[in-house]
Amino acid sequence: MSEILKILMDRGYNVTLVAPGNFTANSHSYRSIPQVIVDKKAGIEIVNQNVVKKAFMEKFSLSTFIKSFDIEAYTKYKMYKQTAEEINADLFVCDIGMNFACFDLAWKLEKPVVAFGSSPDFAVLPPPYKTVPFLECHVNMENESFYDRFTCAIIRPLNFIWPIWSMGNNLNAQRVKLGIEPYWNPRARMENILCLFDTFLGFEVVI
Repeated sequence: MSEILKILMDRGYNVTLVAPGNFTANSHSYRSIPQVIVDKKAGIEIVNQNVVKKAFMEKFSLSTFIKSFDIEAYTKYKMYKQTAEEINADLFVCDIGMNFACFDLAWKLEKPVVAFGSSPDFAVLPPPYKTVPFLECHVNMENESFYDRFTCAIIRPLNFIWPIWSMGNNLNAQRVKLGIEPYWNPRARMENILCLFDTFLGFEVVI
């Protein structure tokens, strides 16, 4: 995404990166991009590393993985809003990964938004003959039995309802505090928008 921002700057657009960590100053290639620092921690530092290791090194648990993220980070919405008003932003480019505040702000200000991420799994629903690895199912379900298809399509996704509902409930509590209308569909702000991924579609990890 930084490369795209650099290209936009070269073409005469005003670009501001709003992100945690002193990212651009420490980068030889992208230090020309002006940045508003919203937090000292960045990257893997913003999550609970012990919880992440437990979630991936042991049997994967979505509820454990969700706990690695700080829902309170949604309060960065106020700094996003202040920056957007100061620079008079007319387009938002939001990281898909747990960055609900960015999408909510674009929606609140009625500005167009572009999403970007490293995987399309969260942004788009997989076709019925595919699943995702963390369900402990094969990615390609085309040749699987009816029982396996049913389990991966119905039973295992139902097991994730509670942790997702709990996360959504906490996020909505943060939204209400900041005057944002609560909602439950995590993809609600990403429907019918341009999504950019730094991968090849269909090239995801196969289990």
